Amino acid sequence: MIEFDEWRKKLNRGPVCLGVNDAYGRPIRQFDLVTHEDFGEEELVVVWNPLAEEYVAQSEEGPWIPYNGLSQTEIVGTAWEEQDPPQLSLDLEVVKEAVR
Repeated sequence: MIEFDEWRKKLNRGPVCLGVNDAYGRPIRQFDLVTHEDFGEEELVVVWNPLAEEYVAQSEEGPWIPYNGLSQTEIVGTAWEEQDPPQLSLDLEVVKEAVR
């Protein structure tokens, strides 16, 4: 069973460092946008995936890159907007549907 309460708590932590670096040595944070050669130009968002029970780079279509593959990605931006209060520039319902 998917624990969406746990998923929401992880998301609410904001752009925390995940203890892994991208292919260029930059620390990856939750909500970073990354690319990977297997996904072409598509930007994937780094979020907690309740199915995998780990942080992944999630595509809007559903496939994801597991945590142990994040070091092969390249950070190209962020889905986190620094505002007061901070905003996530990502439709969580889209992500929620992708992980079902």
